[in-house]
Amino acid sequence: MPINYSKNKKRYLRRGLDDFSSKILHLIFTAHPEKVTLPFIAKSLKIEEKTSMSLLKKIQLSEIPILISKNKKNEIIVQGSMNEPISWILKEKESAEGMLALIKDLKIDNNDPGNRQKKITYRIYDDYVRTLNEVFDKWNSLKLFEKINKENCEF
Repeated sequence: MPINYSKNKKRYLRRGLDDFSSKILHLIFTAHPEKVTLPFIAKSLKIEEKTSMSLLKKIQLSEIPILISKNKKNEIIVQGSMNEPISWILKEKESAEGMLALIKDLKIDNNDPGNRQKKITYRIYDDYVRTLNEVFDKWNSLKLFEKINKENCEF
């Protein structure tokens, strides 16, 4: 089965976001640990500051770790986090666990020709969630989450 990938890798890496939000995250993530100003974001993307701020709020509502504050000049500044790429993994894990629960709740009717496909789909998600859990156990035992959170003390 061929898989089609987006030609815009910045957007593809951050599924579920509009193009400008993906570009904003890319700007602030690549600037890490530095902070970027709202005017810089707007100018870089050729959009209005008001639009940029609206997108930043939407990003925060999506529980993507960014820090929005003001500097000494009272300008709005934004800082990315090394937790941002990890947040996507966490969301994917949560989504996979939710989908597995939904698939598990499907009624299997022996007269339904789709039963085999349901069982295969369940097997795929079950293996996927189990593998994710093993990886998370490994990362937890190495205290990787604690280490990265310690270094992102502002978040």
